[in-house]
Amino acid sequence: IVMAFQMMYSNSVSDQRRKFALEEIEGLGYFQSTQWVDSVDSTNKQLVQMVRQQSIALPALLVADRQSSGIGRATNQWWSPAGCLMFSMAIPIDKSGSSSLEDPFVSSALLPLRVGFVVAECLEQFSSVKPLVKWPNDVYLTGRKVCGVLIEVIPKPLPANSVAVIGIGINCRVDFREAPWDVRANATSLSEWAKKGFV
Repeated sequence: IVMAFQMMYSNSVSDQRRKFALEEIEGLGYFQSTQWVDSVDSTNKQLVQMVRQQSIALPALLVADRQSSGIGRATNQWWSPAGCLMFSMAIPIDKSGSSSLEDPFVSSALLPLRVGFVVAECLEQFSSVKPLVKWPNDVYLTGRKVCGVLIEVIPKPLPANSVAVIGIGINCRVDFREAPWDVRANATSLSEWAKKGFV
């Protein structure tokens, strides 16, 4: 995912760069299914549908260059322009609440907070200011939202497991001039605060 961040700082995500990033992610040996698509209504919606249809091997990762109907918590929408890194992961969770990440802290109850902290730690590698987590899982830079997280738990689509679908949207290099007014007022882009050498 760090490599995907770096790709978003370029002017375009070429097919070759995308292929290289996917090869690196697949080389980690964790995800059984990885896809990177040009456009989708919502990465979460697509993964939830595939999990319910049992048409995808888990754990799974879906990355999109653009979303036409990105979703946030409650009835909120996630504005998803070019320059926003958008991806979802589908991860089995067993009866005890532990995930296939084999981390006792990652449970269905604690997963949202844990994801927020992990994203903040990752963004800190790129940011000149410290990312902070706003309950339960949004990530902020200087009081403005740079990342949103949406987690949906699908109860037992598999014989013994539920599945957590974790959607993450990160404003990497976003032009907010055409954004809705509330987004312009409350959001920021990682490129505005990037350490020297990343822009």
